[in-house]
Amino acid sequence: MKDRDVLKLLNTLLVVFILVLIILITPIILAQFSKDEISEIDDVANSCRDSSLEDAGSCVVKITSDFYKYNVENVGKDLSFSELKEEGGVCSSWSEYYTEIGKILGYNAENVIISISENIDHEFSVWSNEKSYCVIDQISINCTELQ
Repeated sequence: MKDRDVLKLLNTLLVVFILVLIILITPIILAQFSKDEISEIDDVANSCRDSSLEDAGSCVVKITSDFYKYNVENVGKDLSFSELKEEGGVCSSWSEYYTEIGKILGYNAENVIISISENIDHEFSVWSNEKSYCVIDQISINCTELQ
């Protein structure tokens, strides 16, 4: 009887271990597949079409946050989408990326550069339409309705 109880306990522990392993690994596997599905900037834009300015911007930021990396080593480099996605970029790289998507989606979109200090600038993207505008900065978005 004791051997049978021990075997039953070991089998139960094995099943629980396998289930926990599956639960922990599944999000990692799914995240990798979703990253791979976005291979071009148009894929990001197409995933966020047919919605309001704020919803489209939030959608783009959400997708981008899955692969966003800040990489100061890429200052001044003109990165392709795949390089930006794999290596990461600085504020100007991400601003150009967001502005390009905004234009693909049909919004007024432009990069804005502000001076932070004597030798440091910061760049972000602004999207607008006749009703509102959104400031998209790295992986944050702030939208305002026009009165």
